[in-house]
Amino acid sequence: MGYDKLDPQEDLVNYFERVSGHSLRGKADLDRYLDYARDVRPSLWLHVNRVSQGWALVKQLILVLLFAVALGQYIFLDVFVEVASLQRTVYFVSSNRS
Repeated sequence: MGYDKLDPQEDLVNYFERVSGHSLRGKADLDRYLDYARDVRPSLWLHVNRVSQGWALVKQLILVLLFAVALGQYIFLDVFVEVASLQRTVYFVSSNRS
């Protein structure tokens, strides 16, 4: 497509320059940026990418509810099929000989 493919290290440096808004001229600039990213970015990313715990709890409750419904359906259908497949019903009655 008309552009030269950069090696991964150059792509990474270009990305750092694009994110920081400054050109990285040497190893010291890159080290300073990485120290900054290590200190500041994790705290920022925690708040930006964190899924709210309320939604996580709602999703887990829905999953448990759906599992309970599926289990109930399975047990009901299993018993229903067993009863429907019976050829005849046999009653056992105890004899009271006193």
